[in-house]
Parts: sequence; structure tokens; C-alpha cells
Amino acid sequence: MFNRSRLCRLMQARALSLNRTMRTDITTAVANSCDMTPERAGEEIGYEMDNLRSLASDNSLTYADMEQACLDLGLDLDYVEDMLLMF
Repeated sequence: MFNRSRLCRLMQARALSLNRTMRTDITTAVANSCDMTPERAGEEIGYEMDNLRSLASDNSLTYADMEQACLDLGLDLDYVEDMLLMF
């Protein structure tokens, strides 16, 4: 028999795991590109995410804002989609 709630819990756990892995990868990339500790990189990412959330709450978030956040963090634009998934 199909257990929908169990499947939902498994999918949420998988998404959380991917999100953690993605966040670690992005944090490492920022730390390496900006020559800072992973802790400091995590703070910088947090600041950028807060800014993006603020723009989103005002309905003014654009793809260019996501690109700029990546550039501000020293990331290639290849990371835009990953940032969207973290968002």
C-alpha cells in the first residue's frame, strides 16, 4: 500500500540533505575565492540571502539580483541556480 506521508518525509529529508551539501559546496567556493574562513563565508552568504529575501518580499527580486549576489560572493554565474535552490 502507498504511504504518502512516509514518501513526503523521505522527500523532505532528501531535499534537506541536498541543501546541506549544496550549502557546504557554496560556502567552500566562497571561502576559497575570497580567501576567508568558511565561517566568515557562511556569514557573507547569509547577508546576501537576507538581501535577496528582502527583495523577494517586496516582489522586486530579479534574476540579475541573483547574478549580482553570486558576483558579490566571488562565485561564477554557474552558481545562480544553486542559490535559487537554497533560497
